[in-house]
Amino acid sequence: MKMLAVAASVVAALISVAILGFTPESSPPSGEKRPGYGPEKTISLTAFPKPSSPLTVCKGTVVTLRATLSDGLDGVVVAFLKDGNDWKEDTTENGGIAEVDFETANVAAGTYKFQAKEYHDGYGTSNEVEVTVLQVEIAMEPDQLWYFCDEPAPDGYSVTSTVTATVTPADQQGTYQWTVSAANGEAVILADGDEVTSITTEEPSITLASKGMSESLEDVQVTVTFLGCSAVLATEVRQPERLEDGVVHYGYGGAWPYGYVTQVTYILYDNMGDVVPNMPVNEQFGKQTHGIYAGENWSFDPTQGSILTDGTGEFVDQISKAPSGNPLPLWPGPLRTPPVALSDVEIDNMVQVWRAGSSETGKGCVVQTGLIRRYLDHADVTPPEE
Repeated sequence: MKMLAVAASVVAALISVAILGFTPESSPPSGEKRPGYGPEKTISLTAFPKPSSPLTVCKGTVVTLRATLSDGLDGVVVAFLKDGNDWKEDTTENGGIAEVDFETANVAAGTYKFQAKEYHDGYGTSNEVEVTVLQVEIAMEPDQLWYFCDEPAPDGYSVTSTVTATVTPADQQGTYQWTVSAANGEAVILADGDEVTSITTEEPSITLASKGMSESLEDVQVTVTFLGCSAVLATEVRQPERLEDGVVHYGYGGAWPYGYVTQVTYILYDNMGDVVPNMPVNEQFGKQTHGIYAGENWSFDPTQGSILTDGTGEFVDQISKAPSGNPLPLWPGPLRTPPVALSDVEIDNMVQVWRAGSSETGKGCVVQTGLIRRYLDHADVTPPEE
């Protein structure tokens, strides 16, 4: 997830003030009127883009202070910009235009002061013009949004997130316009029980809810606009998607007659290719297939339970055969990997379905459908037959 700030244009304003001359000073103007000896003149002080009143621009906008001496009058115009504790200055002569650029992308959000003064027989200074640099930021909590195939979220995960806008300076008044753009409609705004993709609120937060899984990173964008300034949050909806095999152990460590056990380590991944830790998975079995081995009478009494993946997204499935039935299973030796040569005599098989996101059998998202094949001395899981 990432946050992008976006600057918006604003409307025009023109400030004209009367200037009185006074004795030149070496320090920047203080903004107060001073007695002087020059004639009274008019100086126009304008900020471009020309903001509305109060003068507010979005962070990232370049504001130009433009000071112009009135027509037909001689003199020097000096434009000043107070940037924090520093002053920037540009000077022009004979009724020209003096300009100072204010790079708002490089300053903190807040209120800054502009001044212009004119020199003839002495200096005169305009009133200060204040410009507020507005910044809108956006964040989401929890910072990951999940989908579990229309089931509730397990502990530690969420199918909703609160998206909050923060405005600096904090004393600004206005409403928040929200929009959600999702590539496949996988996220919506919840508003009084309705699902919408745009809304205007007086409060600085909304609830974002999942409706499906994303196909790529950051394919969901939430935009908030406040007083013409916007911020964008880019995120995605995650879903447990698949299992990958890890280490497989074959063997048995019990007493005679041994039978056998096969341990398959799985790793759970989401749709973005990341491992999914501490999530419940459950298994469900289909009908057992007999008749593969003539005279076989192996029973299968599956335990359809659930288990949590560990902190690395792993869990272990154990497939065993007790030392009974026809034919008797063969002991493959102590539990180990990689195995020595194993039997290729298949006895029976059954479908196994793994789901993630719920501890209840049959609920959650299907992450693997496989065919458990039991042989004389081990078991394997392969893709189901067509």
